[in-house]
Amino acid sequence: MSFRDSVSLPVRAGIALAGNPLRLIEMRVPCDECAPAAARQALAGLRVLRGQIGDLTLIASELITNAVLHSGCTTEDELELLLEWTDGHLRLSVLDPGRTGKSAKLAMDEQRASGGVGLFLVEQLASQWGAERSEHYRVWAEVPVA
Repeated sequence: MSFRDSVSLPVRAGIALAGNPLRLIEMRVPCDECAPAAARQALAGLRVLRGQIGDLTLIASELITNAVLHSGCTTEDELELLLEWTDGHLRLSVLDPGRTGKSAKLAMDEQRASGGVGLFLVEQLASQWGAERSEHYRVWAEVPVA
């Protein structure tokens, strides 16, 4: 786990605006029921950008939970959580093995009545979100820096 939050905000903004994403968190966690809590704990450790941490924490928890439940991963696998700051937004992403071939999609109204609200919440909190499939599967969400 890597935390780089001791640099002052103006320096971070200058680095991010130069077009180079600043990686605030990069961590790997086992794909198990403890993974969402590990992600929440990592985000709670950031001392900058307090205004966005609540939304980012919920987004991370939902994306990690979806990976644990739907990616086909086992406890032998790891999930990767990245939080980067670039061009006026924070981008949070979760990489999983993507073995099932399923894609992240919003639940229908009737599905949300019995759970399945995770991506609906992500859509409400993020300025944009999406997914990319290569050898693995990455779901990401962006939150503007206030």
